[in-house]
Amino acid sequence: MEDNLVFALEGCCSPSSALSGQHLTIRSSWDRDESVFNSIDLSRLRSLTVFGAWKPFLTSEKMRLLRVLDLEGTNNTSDDTSCVTDDHLEEMGKMLHRLKFLSLRGCQQITRLPDSLGDMRQLQTLDVRYTSIVELPSSIITELHKLQYIRAGARIDKRPHPSANRNTNPNRSTNTCPTTINTSTNITTR
Repeated sequence: MEDNLVFALEGCCSPSSALSGQHLTIRSSWDRDESVFNSIDLSRLRSLTVFGAWKPFLTSEKMRLLRVLDLEGTNNTSDDTSCVTDDHLEEMGKMLHRLKFLSLRGCQQITRLPDSLGDMRQLQTLDVRYTSIVELPSSIITELHKLQYIRAGARIDKRPHPSANRNTNPNRSTNTCPTTINTSTNITTR
């Protein structure tokens, strides 16, 4: 097995080309072969960046040392079944306890943050910009003592913005920030 500091999965791979390393990038061109992914030694993986279609098998309990999970690139698909969902996020919260950085930016299928994220005691940065999240569970605020940055807001909204009443293009997208996560003083917790 070849050991690299950084490695990428792209195109077609076979289980015989298994790799290990600390930083993995999954490119949108990779064919999402689960047997190839399962053949990788994930025990020393520190960061995972995913572009393109999301598959639930891309996170694993074997990722005990994972510190960075960047899923910003997973929303670049027209297939809603290939996006990160609330259920996927719930499972991640149960198994990735050492994360320091979690980016869900642009994952529009995410509508809520599960309480299981409260188990990520090392989390320092949470990026939920351009998601459908409008409230944060109280566990995010009360249990994550190391959390330094919550990046939130700017949800994509296909409806015309009220101030754009002169807009003649009905397909215009506007960026609006849900008022419940507009500023740190207005964060709603449940």
